[in-house]
Formats: sequence, C-alpha cells, structure tokens
Amino acid sequence: MRAVNIYALTRMLDEKLLAKYEKHLSGREYSLRIRSWEILGLRDLAELLCEEAGTYDRLSFFYSFQIPKLGKELDLLQITRDRVVNIELKSQAVSEEKLKKQLLLNRHYLSSLGKHVYLYTYVSSKNLLFRLTNGDRLVECKVSELRGILSPLCDCITENIESLFSEERYMISPLTEPDRFLRRDYFLTSQQRDIRGKILADIARGNLFQGYCGLPGTGKTLLLFDIAMQLSVKQRVAVLHFGNSSEELNRLQKILKRVELYALETLEEHTEAFWKHLAQYACVCVDEGQRMSEEFLRHLVDFAKENSCPVVISYVYEEVLSPEERESNVAERLSELPEYVAYRLTNRIRANAQLSNFIQNLVNLKKGRRRGPFPLVEMTYAGNREELGWMLEHYEKQGYQYLPLPPVSTDTEGANGKQERLENKDYPKVVMVMDSRFAYDEKGYLRETSQKDNTHSVARLFHGLNRATGALAMVVFDNPALFREILFILQGEIS
Repeated sequence: MRAVNIYALTRMLDEKLLAKYEKHLSGREYSLRIRSWEILGLRDLAELLCEEAGTYDRLSFFYSFQIPKLGKELDLLQITRDRVVNIELKSQAVSEEKLKKQLLLNRHYLSSLGKHVYLYTYVSSKNLLFRLTNGDRLVECKVSELRGILSPLCDCITENIESLFSEERYMISPLTEPDRFLRRDYFLTSQQRDIRGKILADIARGNLFQGYCGLPGTGKTLLLFDIAMQLSVKQRVAVLHFGNSSEELNRLQKILKRVELYALETLEEHTEAFWKHLAQYACVCVDEGQRMSEEFLRHLVDFAKENSCPVVISYVYEEVLSPEERESNVAERLSELPEYVAYRLTNRIRANAQLSNFIQNLVNLKKGRRRGPFPLVEMTYAGNREELGWMLEHYEKQGYQYLPLPPVSTDTEGANGKQERLENKDYPKVVMVMDSRFAYDEKGYLRETSQKDNTHSVARLFHGLNRATGALAMVVFDNPALFREILFILQGEIS
C-alpha cells in the first residue's frame, strides 16, 4: 500500500470515481467504500491544512489503513524516521470520552513502531481538532499546530507500510514471552476483544460456564491469559493448563500476581483436596481444554455449581477432522450444558494462510479448497527406514523441527531415534512423517487405518503441522497411495 496526498485525492467528490481513484493512488487490492460524509470531512481537513503556502507537499498519508490480521483500522497515518502522526476523522460530535478511548487504543498499537506518536481527531461538523497529550488528556488545539508537525513528502515513508506491522511485533505467547505479556506488549484482534468483552459480561451476570473454541493459530491461549489478567485486578484467578509446558508455566508464575497456574501433571489425579484448594479462587480458566478427560469435565462442572465459581474454557474444536479421529468429545459435552455460553475464534492470526489452507486440504479432501500450488510445503518419499533417517537428518540440518507422532507397533517413527512428546510450541519450520498408518476414507477424511493403539495420530499430525509458522516438510514413508493424494493437493489438482 502507498501513501496518498489527501488534498489531491479530495478534488474529486463523486463517491464511485473517488473510490477508484484512491485504489489507483494507494495501490490497494480492493476499492474502499467511501461515504459522502467521509469525502467532505477529509476535504475540509485537507483544505484547512493546505491554507498556507508550501503545505501541499506535507499532506501525504496512508489512508484507511488496516493493520494486517488485527482488524484495526486507522484513518490517516503519516510515518517518518522518528515520528508517527495519526488523525481520526469524525463527521458528528461524539463524547470526549469516546474520542480519548479510541486515541489511547491507537497509541497502544502504534507504540510498537518505536517512534514518537502524535494523535489527533478532527470533527468536521464542528470544525474542531483534538489532540491526545502525553498525560492522556484530550485537549482542543489549532490546525496550525497539526500543520507544524507534518513532514514534507521527501521525509515520509510512502509505501509498503504493511512491513512495519509484522506479526512478531504484536503476536506473542504468554508461555514463551512472559515479560512481554506482563508489560502488555501485545495486541488482541477486534474479534478477540469482542469475545473478551462478552465473557467478562457473562461472568458479571453470574453465568458459570463460558468459553470459546478455535483452530490452532487463532490466539486462544493469549486471549485466555488476557481474560485472567483482567479478572485478577480485583480477585484471585486460577489457570489450569493442559499443555506440556510446566517449565514455562513456572517462569510465568514467578512474575504474575493474583493469577496462579497449574500444569497438567499437577491435575492428573485431581483429588478431593485439589478441588477444595481450587475453591479459594473467584474464577477458574482452563487452557487447552480439549485435553480434559470427560471425568475431569464432570468434576469441573460439579465444582463450579457447588462453589458458584465461574469457569472459562479455551479449547480446539477439530471440526475439519473426521469425528472418529478427534482427540476429545469436550466440545460436544460442553454443548450439552444448558448454561454454557459458547464463542468461536475464526481469524487465523499466528498461522500462515498458505500453510493453513494446505493442512485443511490434507486432513479433509472434500472440504479443502485446493488453492495450490503451495511453495512453502515440501514432500519427499522414503521407501525404507534408512532413507527415512537420511531425509529427517537433511531437514533438521535445514532448520526444520522434527515433531514425532506416537509410535505404532512397527515403530516407523523410531527410525531417527526420537520418541519425545509433541511440544505445544511454534516453530518457523516443521517436518513430520506420514507412514502406512494413514489413508483416506470414502468421505475424503484422513484416517488412521488401525485404531487399536488409540494414538489419535491424525489429530496429533494436524496439531503438529499447525505449529509451523513459515514452512512445512513431510516425509511420506512406505505409502505410495498417500503420496499420490498429497501430490495432487500440492499441485492444486483434484484426484
């Protein structure tokens, strides 16, 4: 996306022509829906700023920029080497509290750029300009002040603004980056903020059971810990984490106040003493809830009702998988609770869109979209264990993280001597093995041919592949039919 001169843009008042003109100037992929009041308000501001000679060259802004994946829109942005100027446009007067709230949120997003941030709101119907001070006060100011801080075109960043807002700046994991989490050095998407607000309102109304599901990469854990932090301002909160990151939980626990964390191994027996201990908290939050046993869920429901303690549950709902291959029936059991209030995260934040599309094609041929090819995905074929070992060694040398599946009786996953558990962490590159245990059924679902070991290999493959943020590699071992189907997917074809 490119910056545009707002004075030049607003010489055209026809809405349809202006939208096309803006698309041409900005280089965006789609046309904006620009309403008449927006055109007039932007025109008024541009003319006010251009009243003095020599200011035309200072009116270059990124217009209606949306931060990638966060759904946060900023009306006008001017960015230089050391400063950011943000102007929000309003047609009608709104409360100063609302204006201030919006600018404070904008500062939170823009502060990640590490530049001095100037924040303004222009109300065109009243011809008023407001500024947010460093002391968080909203003050009325003169247009000449804004005019004085704008920079000439030669000093401004004028294109590729998206690169300034890379995901690493605002997407974090509380488990792997506890210090950043505690500093609130992260952002929630508009959907996450909406769900957070609804869940906090549910709890305030006295609802005991609420939660949300989503595929890997939708920011479930970050949202849950953020909710726990919001609740902990006035009360103690327990977070039950069913992942396998006890060491990371211990690190995070050292810096949290009024939020206490419990790892899976602490809960395996969940004795009567444990439930009595849990009663001291005002709320219980459950992370990776899909890993709960049905027995634990029954205890949790009884506990919440007996103690009038609200519970918030975050879990993966693997609807793209065959029902027989899902690791848990927690989603179905929760839906059976008449008092359970459910929400769903749909925006894939952490996940690479290309990889996400490929993975969904892989586990479900019928529902997949086959928008290949997929250059970030590699596949090789190994006919014996020696070849398998060589290929895994090759990918590990290329920086791929090998994620093993549970071994089957033939121990094909043991070819490289690795039996460690599949970690609940993200990696830039992931390599996994698909062996003879996998095949597609008549409905197009990827299935495990033998269920006798109850290893949930398809679900674990699905979660393992979703741990990749940049590239995937798969080694198909001794399974020509599977290799053929995946090759069709990689080439964007239908078999």
